[in-house]
Amino acid sequence: MPPKKTTRQKRAASVPHLAISNLYGEGRRNSEYEGDEIKLIVGIDVGTTLSAAAFSILRPRHVPNLEIVSSWPGQTCPDHKVPTVIYYDRSGNPVAWGAETTSQDFKARAIEENLFKVEWFKLALRPSHLPFPILQSTSHNDFIPPLPPLISARRAYVDFLSYMFDHIKSQIRKHHSSGSELWDMLFPTMEVVFTIPNGWEMMQQLEIRTAAIAAGFMGFGKDFEDFSAADVNDSENFAVLMNEARKRISFVSEAEAAMVYAADSSCIDSWLQTGKDVLLCDAGGGTIDMTAYTVTREHPLELREKFASKCIVAGALLINQFAKRYIFKKVVGTTWNNPQRIDQLMDEFERDTKRRFGSSAGEYGIGAGGSMESFKTANIRNGRLYVPSRKLEMFFEPTLTAIKTGILDIYKRSGGTTKNIVMVGGCVNSSYAYAQLESWGQDYGLKFVKPDGIMAKTVSHGALLWYLSKPVKGYVTKFHYGSDTAKPIERFHEEDYVGRNVVRRSDGVQIVEDVWENIARMGTGLDPNKEVTHCFEKWFDEDDVNDGTLEFEEKVYICRREEPPTFITTPNGDLHPAIEHVCSIVVDLRQLFDLSPWSVASTQNGNLKFKILKFNISIINNGYNLEAFATWTVKESQRERKGYTTKRIQVIPMQYQLL
Repeated sequence: MPPKKTTRQKRAASVPHLAISNLYGEGRRNSEYEGDEIKLIVGIDVGTTLSAAAFSILRPRHVPNLEIVSSWPGQTCPDHKVPTVIYYDRSGNPVAWGAETTSQDFKARAIEENLFKVEWFKLALRPSHLPFPILQSTSHNDFIPPLPPLISARRAYVDFLSYMFDHIKSQIRKHHSSGSELWDMLFPTMEVVFTIPNGWEMMQQLEIRTAAIAAGFMGFGKDFEDFSAADVNDSENFAVLMNEARKRISFVSEAEAAMVYAADSSCIDSWLQTGKDVLLCDAGGGTIDMTAYTVTREHPLELREKFASKCIVAGALLINQFAKRYIFKKVVGTTWNNPQRIDQLMDEFERDTKRRFGSSAGEYGIGAGGSMESFKTANIRNGRLYVPSRKLEMFFEPTLTAIKTGILDIYKRSGGTTKNIVMVGGCVNSSYAYAQLESWGQDYGLKFVKPDGIMAKTVSHGALLWYLSKPVKGYVTKFHYGSDTAKPIERFHEEDYVGRNVVRRSDGVQIVEDVWENIARMGTGLDPNKEVTHCFEKWFDEDDVNDGTLEFEEKVYICRREEPPTFITTPNGDLHPAIEHVCSIVVDLRQLFDLSPWSVASTQNGNLKFKILKFNISIINNGYNLEAFATWTVKESQRERKGYTTKRIQVIPMQYQLL
C-alpha cells in the first residue's frame, strides 16, 4: 500500500568532520590533522579549457600541507594548468593529451595523420536548462562544436582523467621518499574531490563518478584486490565500485572552492566580517558561476548562501570563438586561409593578444611576425593580422554582459548590500575585461578584487581547503525537491482526481496516488549538518509478503517552476512535463518487518492480516553531496521500545548506466 508522508526538520545529524585551524584569520593552515590514520586527498578541477590538480597527504597530529601538481607532460616550462585537450586517431584511440598537444611538431603530425581534436567536452555534460545568452541569434553548435564520431563525452572524460590519474600517481611516487610504497599504502583509501560548475546536478555527478571509476581512481578498493581492469564493465563488480566511489568521491562547486581559496589567501579579510555579503564570480573558460554569501561568523569562518547560485554558459570560450569567426572571414582569399595558420593565430590570440588588450584605441596584432607577408584587404602586415580595438571589444561584449547581468541581479535582490565582488577565472586575466567591470561597477558602488594570479588555478587548491574546513553552513535550493505520495480523496475536488489511480487502503480509506509532496521548496536555506526527514507508513498484507517485496523506494523529483503541480503525473500516467525524476532512495525493510506485529482488519472476504511499517528517511544535502539514512522504532509495549535502528541507505541517480 502507498505510504503516508509528512515533512519536518529534524535533529542535527552526526556528520563527521575534520577540525582544523582558523584558515582565514591569518591566512594559514596551522592546525593538526585529527584523523587516526594517514590519508591521501586529491582535488581535481577539469575545466572547459584548462585543468589542474592538487593533493595532500594528511598525517595524524601534523599540519596539512597542500601540494599543487606544478608540471604536466609536454610542458617546456612548469605550469599548474594543463590544456583540457585530447587527440584521437581515426580508430578512436587516444594519441596525445594536455600540453603534449601544444607543440608545433605535434600539430604538424596531427594534420598529417588526420587526427581528431577533442576539446570543450566538459560542456557536452551541461544540463539543457542552463542559460546560454547567445542562443537568441545562433545555434550553440556554432560555438560548442559537437564531439567527433566514436568519442562520447564520457569517453573523453575517462581518457583525460586516466592521464591525470597516472601523472598524479607518478608525482607522488617521484617527489616523496619511499614514494611507491607510500602510494600503494594510501591509494586504497584515497579520497577525491571534483569541482563542478554551479549548474551541474546529480546526472553530471554520476557521469564524472562513472568516468573516474573507469579511469582507475577507485582502483578496485581495498576490498577488491582480485578485480581485473576488465571487471569495471561487469554490472555486479561495477555496482560494488560505484558504492565505493560514493564514499570516496565528493563534489564541490567551483565557486565555493574558489571562495574558500580566496578566504584563505588573506586578500579579502576586510570583507569577511560578520553580517557582510560577498559575491564570488568564477568567470572560467566555459561557464560563469556566481554565488553570494553572507558572513555569519569570522573565526572560524562560516558562510551561508544568500541566494541560489547561478551558472551561465558564457565563459572565455565565447571570446575566443568570436575572435575565430572574425579571423576566418579576414583570411579568406589569402594564403593564410588554412587550418594550420588559423590555429596558430588563435594560439597567439589566447596567449598574448587577449591578455594584452587594454585600450579602446588603435589596433592589436596577432601572429609571430618576422615575415614580409602582407595582405591589405585582410589587414595583414609583416606577418601579423591587425584587429581594430573596436572589434576586440565586440569579442568580449557577450561574456562581459553576462557577468554584469548576473552581478546586477544579485546586487538588486540583496537590496544593494552585496557590493564586494571576488573575481577569479581565466576571463579576468584580461586587463581589458577587469577594467571594464571595475568601471561599470562604480555606478553601483561595487568593489572588485582578484585574489588569484594569472598562473593560478585556484579551484583545485580550494577543493582541498573545502574538504578540510567546509565553511559554508547553508545552501539555498535552486528548485523544488519533492516526492510522490498518496492522500485520501476527500482532500481534493472530484475533478482533480477523476481519471487518476484511486485505490482502497487496507483500512478501507480511498486514496489517490502520485500526489506531489514537498521535501524542500525552491529558495529554501538548507543546513548541511541537519537532516530533512520524511515519516513513512508502508502497508504490507500477506500477498505482498508472498511476493517478496520488502524494499521501499522513495523517488526524489525536482520542479523548476515557481510552483509545483498538484500531481507528479498527468491523468494518463506520464510524468508531468514540469517534473524531473533525479534519484531514488532505496531502503531494505526486512529487519523492520520482522520486528513489527501483525494487525487484523475485517473485510467482506474475511479477516485480512497486514503490517504497518513506520519509519523515517532522513536526507542530508551537503551542497553537492546527498546522503540518506533510514531510522525506525518498534514498540514492544506501551512503555518499552526496541529495534531503534539507523542505517545508511543508497541514493541512486537516474540514468544509472554502465560504460
